[in-house]
Amino acid sequence: MANWSELPADVLKHIIGFLPIQDYHRFSAVCRYWGMVAKERRHSPAQQIPWLAMGELEDTKKRKFYDVLEARHYYLDVPELRGTVLCGSSYGWLFTLDRKLNFRLVNPLTGECYDLPRPPPFNKGHVESEIYLQHYLVIKGILDYDPRTRSDFTALILYGASYTPAFWRVGHTIWTTITGIRGGPDDITFFEGKFYFLGTPCTNSYSEFYTFEVGT
Repeated sequence: MANWSELPADVLKHIIGFLPIQDYHRFSAVCRYWGMVAKERRHSPAQQIPWLAMGELEDTKKRKFYDVLEARHYYLDVPELRGTVLCGSSYGWLFTLDRKLNFRLVNPLTGECYDLPRPPPFNKGHVESEIYLQHYLVIKGILDYDPRTRSDFTALILYGASYTPAFWRVGHTIWTTITGIRGGPDDITFFEGKFYFLGTPCTNSYSEFYTFEVGT
């Protein structure tokens, strides 16, 4: 009988790439060796229906996630997410913001992080209220491409009470505010090389679509 605990590490890492998140963690619990391979977190799990990211437990600081397909909660210890508000997600990356206004992109499964400039116009100071962080600083954040596959990615956020859009590219030191959208956008998305904005309904009850493309 084959000894599964003696499979080469490169084979196990290849297998991990085909597993959804829940099986990724079951894989790590098979034995100590498999757990060590999984903790290297060099391969993201396979694509799947997203989990819902929820709050953290006060005693352990673990972050709670909800798997819609299995109707089950999972509690993951992700140090990079402790004490942060989640402002958006793209390709498995989470936009996180803490009370000192440290703004980051975090991959909760690989532990990779990107430091982002502080969201405009709050360039210094800190915020004590998590409600203020969640509802008035950054409402939503998305990416055009996965940072694991393209190093020249762009991030776009909606911030402030008026949902003002702004973008940032790798190498930039500040966010660039986007103007010209009447009433401000209600939502943003990215598709086939362009960002799309859904404008706030006008007085005649129709909404406007805007497209935005970041140049080189």
